[in-house]
Amino acid sequence: VDLSALGGGTPRIDGPQHAGVLGRASDLVRCEDRFRPLVDRLLGTVFVVESREVAAELAHGSMGGMRFVSLDGEVWERGRVRAGHTSSKGGLLHREMEIRDLSGRLAELSLVVEGAERERAGLEAARAAAIETRDQSRWMLDESKIALETQVRELSGVDREKGFAAKEADERAREMQNHSLELETLARSLEVAESELAEFQTQLDAARAQLHEADVEVRGMELRRDEASSRAQVSREALLRLSREAGEWEAQWARAEQTVRELETGIRARDEEAAQHRARIAEIDAQVSGLAAGLTGLLQSEGSQRDRVVDLQTRFLALKEAAQSGEDAARQKRFEQAELGERLHMLELDRVQARADLDRTFERLHTEYEIDPATWTPHAMPEGMDAGTGPARLEESRTRLRALGPVNLLALEEYTRKKERFTFLTQQREDLHKAKAQLLEAIEKINVTASQMFSETFTKVHQNFKDIFKTLFEGGDCELRLVGEDPMEAEIEIVAKPRGKYLQSITLMSSGERALTAIALLFAIYLVKPSPFCLLDEVDAPLDDANVERFLNMLRRFGNRTQFVVITHNKKTMEAAGCIYGVTMQELGISKLVSVNLDGVDVSHETRREVVVQPSLS
Repeated sequence: VDLSALGGGTPRIDGPQHAGVLGRASDLVRCEDRFRPLVDRLLGTVFVVESREVAAELAHGSMGGMRFVSLDGEVWERGRVRAGHTSSKGGLLHREMEIRDLSGRLAELSLVVEGAERERAGLEAARAAAIETRDQSRWMLDESKIALETQVRELSGVDREKGFAAKEADERAREMQNHSLELETLARSLEVAESELAEFQTQLDAARAQLHEADVEVRGMELRRDEASSRAQVSREALLRLSREAGEWEAQWARAEQTVRELETGIRARDEEAAQHRARIAEIDAQVSGLAAGLTGLLQSEGSQRDRVVDLQTRFLALKEAAQSGEDAARQKRFEQAELGERLHMLELDRVQARADLDRTFERLHTEYEIDPATWTPHAMPEGMDAGTGPARLEESRTRLRALGPVNLLALEEYTRKKERFTFLTQQREDLHKAKAQLLEAIEKINVTASQMFSETFTKVHQNFKDIFKTLFEGGDCELRLVGEDPMEAEIEIVAKPRGKYLQSITLMSSGERALTAIALLFAIYLVKPSPFCLLDEVDAPLDDANVERFLNMLRRFGNRTQFVVITHNKKTMEAAGCIYGVTMQELGISKLVSVNLDGVDVSHETRREVVVQPSLS
């Protein structure tokens, strides 16, 4: 709301020059600058004076709609007193002034609330736009990082393969040269060896005797080496135990420092909130004081209003008795009217029944005898007809009519119904044929679309699988093959070639290699359709330490978009976790949940992961 436009509606009037005038009311009111035009409009012509005598004197000679308010609360305008201080503080004028004050305060608060709402809406819109821009930038950055990592891996893989091929060719050439030289040397040495064989035989006997003595000395030295190894192992275990204890004490000290910092921050926040609450309590106390003053005036006027209410209640009871007597008379009249209406309804039913019987009789005369009762007149008996033989002839005709059998007078209507039913069923059959054709067409479209989507997704998963496989195995190659012509019915074969091995099926790989290949396929599918949460159960069990480190690097790579929950017994995986949950059974039959939050510990990465340790008896 623009309040600046309110100031131009009321011109500023110069106040009277009198010793008893304290000042203009708008100048004596303190408010924010944005509410100043509203205050000038409401109180620009009101002047505060010391006493009612000064107000009365100025009001008699005032011009231009000026009003004068004394310190006692009286309002003077052109010689009239509009409100003021009397012995009874609960008058209507006092309440009118309170209503005006409260209305003004309500308007001010409404303006403040509207301004705050507009500011909040603007901030919300700016925050939503900033969040959207941040998400888009983060997504573009992640895509760029993935593309760059893929290119770097491909380039490094090509370089490694090239180096491996060159080294292998050099080794084969050197081996061929060495084989040729060895053949020549062996041919020459064979002659020398045959001549020296006899000499070596004698030396061999002597060497065997010396070897026996050396064996005795070696066994003694091995015994001494085993004893030294045992002492070194004991020392290493003690050193490792001391290192673990030092690490635990350092972790506890870091957690304690983090707790102290959090408590200090919480205390400062609570102090600020307490100061704000004390200020708010002071404002509420001021409002309560004002409302208590208004309540005192209302209680004082309660007596006069109560007498008036008693008078009104007496008049209301008299009117209520008169209305009750009139209502009883009206109820009696309504009862009599209901009885007359019931009698009239019965007479109407009798009249309708008689009319229906008469219509059926006329219909029978018209249908069976073709006589119109409205125009029928008796005719003379035809010549040659005997009145005595008439009944016999009539009975004979009736007998012949009965012999013909019953006549279905509703055959035409039944034919029409059957025809409509046949038409309806024919239309339904055509609709079913059309629906069948549309359904088959929809199934065909679904199959085509599903095959196309499967092919596209399979291509993406295949490419992602190759990239991640090269990352986890630091080289090598892999492939996903469809066995069959129909993509929807074909089987999928996984073929993998780690670095330094030939292309082979995954069934021929070791358990660790199969596990690492399965992890690569899992993350390849994840890249096509990511998820905010991922649960991994003992996937690192077959992996050695080097492969576990590669697996953890892959988790860190995807950890900024997905929270991983890993069930594991591996120590390296637990060390890389952000939070650890475990179940222990210190007492037989009683399980206990243990959790360790490592967010406050200085670790080498910022990815948040949760590790669940399976139950054990430790």
